[in-house]
Amino acid sequence: CVFSKYLNFPPLMNLRFSILMAAFAVLLCAPAAQGQFELKSRVRNLLDQRKAGGSSVVSDSGAVTGIDLRGGGSGYLSAPKITIGSPPNGGTTAAATATITGGIVTAITINVNGNGYSQDNPPVVVIAAPKVPSSPPVTNVQFAGQAATAATAGPIATTGGITTGRYPRAVIVTGVVSVTSVVLKRAAFGSTFASGVPRYFMGDIIERPSVRWDGIPLADADSNYWRPQPVQPGEEFTTVNLSNTVDGLTEPLLPAGSVTVTESSTTESVVEVDSVPSALTVGATLLGREVQLINGTTLTLSGSANANISSSTPKIFLPYHPYYYSPHAQKVFASQAGRLVVTWVSNVPDTLGDNETTPTYKFRRETFAVSSSSQAEARIIYWTEKTFDGPVVRIPTGRVQRVNPVFNSFVPGQSVEYIPIGGSNNPGLAAPAEPRTLWFDTLSGLPALRAYNAEGRVFVEYLGKEIQGESGRHEFLGADIVEIRRRAEVETIVTPLGEQLRPREGLKENGDDQISPALPNLAAATTGKPLYGTFIRPDGITEYYAERENLNPDNMVLYWMAKFDASLHSASGGAIAGLDISWPVAKRSYLHLWPASLADYEPVNVTQTGADATLGPKFPAISLPSLVFQDDPAELETEIDGATQRLMVKFTASSPDRRNRSLLKFGSVAGAQYVRLWIESEDALGSPAVADNLATAAVDESLPAVYTLNDRDGDGVRDWSPTTALGATTGGQTAATVGSRIEAPAGYEIAGHISGGDCYSPAAYIDPLGDAGFPGAAAGAIIPVNALSGRNQLSVWWFKKVSFPAATEIEPFYVPAIAANYVVNWPEEPQELVIASLKGLEDGLTSVQTSGSIYRQPDPTLPGYNPNEEHALLIDGNVFALRDDLNLATSSKPFVLLQYTDSTDSRPAMRIAKVVRATATYPLEYNKIA
Repeated sequence: CVFSKYLNFPPLMNLRFSILMAAFAVLLCAPAAQGQFELKSRVRNLLDQRKAGGSSVVSDSGAVTGIDLRGGGSGYLSAPKITIGSPPNGGTTAAATATITGGIVTAITINVNGNGYSQDNPPVVVIAAPKVPSSPPVTNVQFAGQAATAATAGPIATTGGITTGRYPRAVIVTGVVSVTSVVLKRAAFGSTFASGVPRYFMGDIIERPSVRWDGIPLADADSNYWRPQPVQPGEEFTTVNLSNTVDGLTEPLLPAGSVTVTESSTTESVVEVDSVPSALTVGATLLGREVQLINGTTLTLSGSANANISSSTPKIFLPYHPYYYSPHAQKVFASQAGRLVVTWVSNVPDTLGDNETTPTYKFRRETFAVSSSSQAEARIIYWTEKTFDGPVVRIPTGRVQRVNPVFNSFVPGQSVEYIPIGGSNNPGLAAPAEPRTLWFDTLSGLPALRAYNAEGRVFVEYLGKEIQGESGRHEFLGADIVEIRRRAEVETIVTPLGEQLRPREGLKENGDDQISPALPNLAAATTGKPLYGTFIRPDGITEYYAERENLNPDNMVLYWMAKFDASLHSASGGAIAGLDISWPVAKRSYLHLWPASLADYEPVNVTQTGADATLGPKFPAISLPSLVFQDDPAELETEIDGATQRLMVKFTASSPDRRNRSLLKFGSVAGAQYVRLWIESEDALGSPAVADNLATAAVDESLPAVYTLNDRDGDGVRDWSPTTALGATTGGQTAATVGSRIEAPAGYEIAGHISGGDCYSPAAYIDPLGDAGFPGAAAGAIIPVNALSGRNQLSVWWFKKVSFPAATEIEPFYVPAIAANYVVNWPEEPQELVIASLKGLEDGLTSVQTSGSIYRQPDPTLPGYNPNEEHALLIDGNVFALRDDLNLATSSKPFVLLQYTDSTDSRPAMRIAKVVRATATYPLEYNKIA
C-alpha cells in the first residue's frame, strides 16, 4: 500500500488513523495489488488561546454569507488578516475584514461573498495571530499545535474515471493484465465530540463574566455589572437590548413551558398530566415544586402542589437548567456535569449601547462544559435503607439548621424504588415505599443524611440560621459534592483476640485515632455474649475490641468514619466552616482469631490437673479482670475465683490436651486492656514435624511440629537452660548443687514456686503463691540440701511480671512462665573439713556466717531431710564435725551445711564442706603421755 498523507495528525489521531488504515490494508494490500489514499481535513484549528478563530457560513447559492466567531483571542494591536479558503471547483474567493475592541476580535465583516462554495465542505477561515512586538523583548507563545476534527478519503486525481486511477483501488495483476477488483469511493473517520477542556468542575462557583455584553473588559470597579443570579426561565424585563445575541432570541430569553394538568392536590405531591413535553424533565418547576420523578404521565413533586386541579388545566412550568443559583450564598454553582448555557443580565439598565437614549438591560450568553469530576474531594454516602447497611451521616446540631441537596437530571430527588432480586413489591407484604434518593432526615433521631435508590453525584449545601428580614434565605455555611453509592467494597481484616479492631491489619498507624468505627445500620444480631467489647474515649469515639472468636466475617462488620469540614467553604472564598461531619471512608469485616505464636500469649504453667485456688495466678483485688473468652467449647476449664482473686484451671472434666487459651479483660479509665493466656501442664512437651512418607505418596502423612511452653523448639525435650553456673542441661533437666541457690533466669522474678520435689531448705524458701506474695518471697531462696537417689529432683516455676501502662492504673500480676526441672548433685570439688585437724574450717567463717546455724532436719517425711549425721557444731566462730561414719545411702553424704543470711542481698545462703576423718597433713595419730 502506498499512502499519500497531506496532514500532520497529533498522536491520538495518528493512532486512530493507523487502526483505520490497518483495516483497509487487509482489503487493499495484497500481493500484486496497488492502492493510494489522499486524506483531507475538514477543519484545522491552531490551539493557541491568543489567536481568534471562526467558521464560515455558506448559503444555498454557494456564497459565503457570514463568519461565526469561535473566540476573539487577545492581544491584537491592529485588525488581523482574514484568509478564506478558495472554492474547490473554481469560482470567486470570499474576503472579509475584522473589527477589534480592547485587543479582542469582536466582529468580522464580509466584503466579498465569493461563489462556488459547498455547504457540505465550507471553506476554512484563518484569522492571523496577534503580532508579537519586537521591542521590548517578549516571550513568544510556547505551546501551540494543530488538531484535525475530521478526515476523509477522496479522489486523488482530477481526471479519469473510477477504474482509471482517480479513486483509491485494489488491482489484481495477472501477467501483464491488470484488473481492478475493489474501488474505495468514500471514507471518513469521525469528528471530535468535544473540543477543548471543561471550564468548570462540578461544585465550582460559576463566575460572572469579566467583560460587558459587547466584549469590552470590565474594570474592577464594575465587578457587579452583572446580576449575581442569571436569567431565570420565564423571566421578562421592561426594556432590553438583545443586539448582541447571536441566535436571535426574543423576550423571554428562557421561555417557560406549558403542560396540561389533569389532577393535583394541595395535600399531595403526585400530579397527573395528559402528556409530558420534551422540555418537562426532572428538575423542572411545576405548581410551585420541583419535579423529582416522572413515571409515564404521573409526576412526583418535591412537596405538595400549590393548586387543586380536577380537570384538564394548562399550567406553566419552568424548564430545568443544569446549574444552581444559591440565594443563600448568592453564587451560581455547577451542579451537573455536561454542556451548560448561562444567560447573564446586567444589574441595572444602562444607555451604553449604540445610540441608546433609553436605559436597557444587557445580556450575555455563555456556553461551556462542566466536568463530572470535582476539584474538592467528593464525600461518599452509601445506601442506608431497607436491605442496605450504609451508615447514616450525622449532621452536627447547632450551626447547621438545614441541609439542601441540589438534585440534577442524573440524580433526581425521587426515583422508582429499588427492588432487589427476590424482593417483593406487594404492598401488603413489603415495607412502606421509599422513593427518595438523598434526604436530610430530622424525624428519626439525630439529624442525618440518608441515601437510597440512585447512584451519582449531588451538590449539597449546608445552611445556618435564617437571615432576618430576608424570607427563606439562610446563612450559607459551606457545601460538598456528595457521591451516592449503592454498596461499599468490603475488605476482611484478621484481628487477634484481645486486639483493637482497626481499619487495616497490623499495628496502629498515624491517623487511626482520628477515624471512628460505626456499626452498620443492619448489624447482625448475636446470640449470647457479643463478639466484641467497647470503650468510649473521652472524645466520644467508640473503640471496638475482638473479644470472642469469630470465624465468619459477615458476623462482624464496621464502617470507618472520618471527620471532614465542608470541602466548599463560604462563598467569600475560604473561611473554614468547621462543620466536622463524619463520612464513611471504608468498610471492613473481621475475623477474630487466636494468634498462632506462643510469643503472643502470657504463659501459665499448671499441674497435670490444672490449678486450684492455691496455685493459680493471683490478681489484685482492685484490678480484678473478667474472663471474657476461652477456647474450651463449654467454657468451663478456667474461671476466676472471686474469694481468692485467683485464676483456677480444671483439666479433669475437659479435653485431654491439658491446654487452654483464655482472654482476660481489665477495665480502666484509659481504655480496656486485654491479656491472652496460654495455660498448659508443666509436663506437656512438644513433638517434631513428621515428613511425608515417600513410599505412600497418595496419603499425606506429614504432621506439623507441636510447641509447648517448655518445649518451644518442638523437639520433645524440655529446652529451658539457665545461663548461670549451676550446670549444663542434660535430657531436659538442669544440674543443681547442694548448698547453692537455684537462681531465676534473667528477666524473671527472683522468687520461684517449687512445684515438685522436697530436697530444699524449708527455712530459706518462701512460696510466692502464699500469703507473702512476690515482694515477700523475694527475700527467700531455693537452696538444695540433699541429693538422695530418687529424691534429688526439684521442679520450679519461674514467674514473669505482667505490667500495664501507667495511665491505666492497673496493678501488675505474675504468671508462672517457665517450669524447670533440676537434678541436685553434691559438689564435685568441695572444701574439706578435716576432723583430725581440730581446726574446723581452716579459712574460718565470715562475720555473717558466724551468726548462722548448722542445718539439720531429721524427719525423712518432711521437706529438706538432712539429719546432720556428722554431729557438726558451731563453736567459737567456726564449724566442727565429730563423725563421718553414721552417713547412710538413705540419709545423706558426709557434708556439713551452714545456713546464714548473705549480707549483700539479705537473702538466705549456705556454706557447705565435706567431712574428712584424716589426711596426710592431719593423720589420726596422737602420741600422748597417759
